[in-house]
Amino acid sequence: MNRKYFYAISVLVVLLIGGIFLAYHQGEDHGLTVGFQAGFDEGEEMGYKTGSNDGFNRGFNKKFDDIYKIDSAFKDISGQFKPSVDKVAIVNSLAEITSDGPGRDSPGLEDNFKKINKQFISYLANTYYLSNQERELLLQRYDASHTDIYRASFEDFVDLNNETFIEDEEVLFTQNNFTSVSNFEGVLGKGACLAMGLFTGSVVDVPVNSLFLSVAKENFCETIATAAFLPLIEELKRQAIIKDYEQSTIRIKSQIQRLVAELATSEVKKQTTVEKDFVTKVDWLITTTTSWADVDIDATSVTKAGFKLQEYFELVFDHEHKVIEVHLGKPQILSHEVNYQARNLDDGWAVSIKPEMVNQVINEARDILYDHALNNSNLLDKSWENAQVVIKTIFQPIVLSTPEPYIVKLYADGYGEKVIFSPESQGIRKHLF
Repeated sequence: MNRKYFYAISVLVVLLIGGIFLAYHQGEDHGLTVGFQAGFDEGEEMGYKTGSNDGFNRGFNKKFDDIYKIDSAFKDISGQFKPSVDKVAIVNSLAEITSDGPGRDSPGLEDNFKKINKQFISYLANTYYLSNQERELLLQRYDASHTDIYRASFEDFVDLNNETFIEDEEVLFTQNNFTSVSNFEGVLGKGACLAMGLFTGSVVDVPVNSLFLSVAKENFCETIATAAFLPLIEELKRQAIIKDYEQSTIRIKSQIQRLVAELATSEVKKQTTVEKDFVTKVDWLITTTTSWADVDIDATSVTKAGFKLQEYFELVFDHEHKVIEVHLGKPQILSHEVNYQARNLDDGWAVSIKPEMVNQVINEARDILYDHALNNSNLLDKSWENAQVVIKTIFQPIVLSTPEPYIVKLYADGYGEKVIFSPESQGIRKHLF
């Protein structure tokens, strides 16, 4: 091999080795870059997710651990606190409190509001084992701030009543008393928050100070605190329902009397013809002859039946058993009108038709038609059925609008008892809260 070919081959070998080396390094760099980026991205994502989840879980658990503790504490006392106050007096005053109502300044309500809050403070003090001295210190603090707290709560209550108050004459049944008690719930919630504020004001050393402080800082304070007053609110609402019915009784009775008189009626029409011969015997010489007159009357009657509420009507509210009873007398014929027309009036040769003869036939026709309406038609039964429709029309909207729907029963002499409306049959349950 000559020198010229040797150099050429050497150059080619060097170039081949250099190309291989360069390609190797380029592939390695690219692989490292891609691998590093993928690894970095995955590591960052996993690290972010792990860090976020851990942080979120720690924050979530801390936040809701406090809420669970708060909720648990109030569940311990909810249903147990039952203050000794005049519930009827509270209900009587609440609905009258509007911006221009007669109860605008109600000392009785303020006294009861104060009693409730002070009894609640005492109850909490006993529940969390405070000494008598600490309890008295809390009560003194409340006395010092009561006026300001009550006035602020009272103004909110007046505004709510102004927004929800309905004039009695505008509707058949109003729930002003029940609505006012519902508005009063918020006032009691503020009182409960005040009590917790006293517990957290370094007045006394209470193991649950941090718990009450957490509640006081949260916007759900009144919502949770109001749970402690549920037994009281439930009793107030039941008293309010009773008072709403009492105040609406006159309007309801008037409505029943009017609609029963107009609509709980029935009528039947009937036609009949009465033919009567008036016979007279006449002695003539040695024989006796007969003469008669014919009176034929066509009669048509319209007989109307219903209830005479002026004779007997009673409306009973049984609040203990949640029953409304409407008592009516026996359905009876209210009117019996007869129109008649003479079909045939034929004098006999010896008998002249007199007015009393015609009246007699008319009366017979009237009696026949009356007996048919009373004993041979469903006239009275139809009145009873129509009365059921009327009572349901009146009371169903009322009982459906109340938080504790009542059973409605109708009674009538000779027909017994009829359940007009039953919440259970309608799948309705009480919803006082």
